[in-house]
This record gives sequence, structure tokens and C-alpha cells, in this order.
Amino acid sequence: MPQLMDSSDPKQSMAWRWIIVCWAAVVLLGWVAISRYEFSTTDRGLAGSQLTWPESSSIPRSGESNTLLFFIHPLCPCTNASLHELERVIDRADLARFPVSIVVVASVPKRSGRDWANTEIIRSALQLPNSQLHLDYGGIESNRFAADVSGTTLLYSRDGNQLFAGGITISRGHEGDNVGASRLVAALNQPQTIESTLTPVFGCQLCGEVPGPTESIIP
Repeated sequence: MPQLMDSSDPKQSMAWRWIIVCWAAVVLLGWVAISRYEFSTTDRGLAGSQLTWPESSSIPRSGESNTLLFFIHPLCPCTNASLHELERVIDRADLARFPVSIVVVASVPKRSGRDWANTEIIRSALQLPNSQLHLDYGGIESNRFAADVSGTTLLYSRDGNQLFAGGITISRGHEGDNVGASRLVAALNQPQTIESTLTPVFGCQLCGEVPGPTESIIP
């Protein structure tokens, strides 16, 4: 029959203390790792993004309304949170006064098949009002607009001036009130008085630039 450890034994007491310390350290490291993942972003380019619509872009820009670009990786699970936040933003926007054309820019590998255009995330994104899909093979347009991360949201006026650039989630894969979503609502409802703002983007890396075609699909 095994004997219980005698707490009065200094060696045994020290051993228990080390066990507790090691356990606490493992828990702390796990929490730090999860927090770094949720709040990490690989976004590097938006700070240097152009404040006007790139002339070389093949994405159609509306001349009658503002244009919102929603860059996504079709297989990124974190993007669902960005999509849900964008749905809430659109619900709060005064689209009757300030209509917006939404382009879902799906960053896909150069040699990807058409099935990449039919993922659940893309189907859900195309339920947004006045939206269309643009397949960005190899990330050419993502590079032009300095979008590195899935969930990057850009808003341009009908004159091509940038009104908003950044992310609209509080952290990676998490929904809730956040600065980015609030600023995007303000930019949609006050496009004539707002100055372009940048907010961090949390999500998966978009496809890098490689030579290849882009394609717009209007459902």
C-alpha cells in the first residue's frame, strides 16, 4: 500500500512547491501563446497603402456609390468573424443615403480550381447587399491594395479616395464591439467628412503575388 506524502518532510514539501510552480508556468505559457495567436497580425502593408484607388487595378469601382473591398482567404476560419462584423456594420449603415458597392476579393492560389470560388465563406459573403465576387489569382490585387491579411476591409469614395483601411474584429476569430467596425460605420455614414483611418487586421495570410490572371464574377 503506497504511503501518503508527509507534508512535514521538507524535501517533499519542496517537491510539491516545484510541481505547483511548473504547473503554473505551463498554464501561463499556454495563455500567452493563445493570446499571441489571437492578437497577432501579419499585416505589414496598410500603413503604406495608397490613399487613392490604384489605376492599375482590374477590380471594378463604382462611379455612382462608394466601393467597399473585402479581402478574404476562402479557407480561413478566422474570416467568419470579420464577415459577421461586416454584416453588423452594413446593418448600421445608412445605405439609402450613402449606397455602397461591395466587392469580395477572394485571394486564391494561381493554379486553384473553380471550387475555390464556392466555399462556405464566399457563399456567405455574397449574401451581403449589392455584392460581387472577384477572384484574385496569386494575390495580384491584394498586393496592389497592400492587403496582407484575410479580413482586410477597404472603403473608397466614388471619386476613388480611401475612406477606411484595416480590420473590423477585436482579435483573430473573435466578434464583438471594436474600434475598426465603429470607424467603418462612421466612414459609410459620413463619407464626405471622414478622414481615412487604419486599424489592425487579425486573420490568415493572403496569397502572395505571383503572375496570373484576375477574374470578376457577378452573381
